[in-house]
Amino acid sequence: MARVRLAAGASRRPWRERRRLKPDLRQRSRNRGHAFTGVAEWPLQELLAKHGLNAGSPYRWDLGTGELVVEGVHLPLVTVGTVSGDSFRWAWATDAIPASAKRGLERVREFGEEHGLQLLCTARVGGGLAQGKECLAIAGRVLDAAGVWIDSIETGHIVFVLHHAS
Repeated sequence: MARVRLAAGASRRPWRERRRLKPDLRQRSRNRGHAFTGVAEWPLQELLAKHGLNAGSPYRWDLGTGELVVEGVHLPLVTVGTVSGDSFRWAWATDAIPASAKRGLERVREFGEEHGLQLLCTARVGGGLAQGKECLAIAGRVLDAAGVWIDSIETGHIVFVLHHAS
């Protein structure tokens, strides 16, 4: 069972993280490989603009409610998985992540089973963050996501797909 640990100074609740959006998230993702990965079809700037949000705004994600909150706007999220060292673990295989933060993720696993894609059906795979990004992109397509999010945690990274606020 993978444990989600937060960086020093983060909320004591293991399913919540607070941070600030960075002004140039696409550049940061290319340089450091975390905070946000700007898949061309899912640019964060468009998602934020649609909801009247600005880069540099404080944000927090809460696995208990399954939301990324930016300036009071609650964007539903689905936790795809976590990266620790050279491995990626699907959220559906991680008991430490609440069910509220994994809603719909079973569709990705079912898609993998239907199409013989072992990557989507194996709880833990090698490849680290690069593999996590690949799994995130596939999950985003299967779940018809409006955006994707990668954030750093004490043990590595956590990856999400985002949907528009209702």
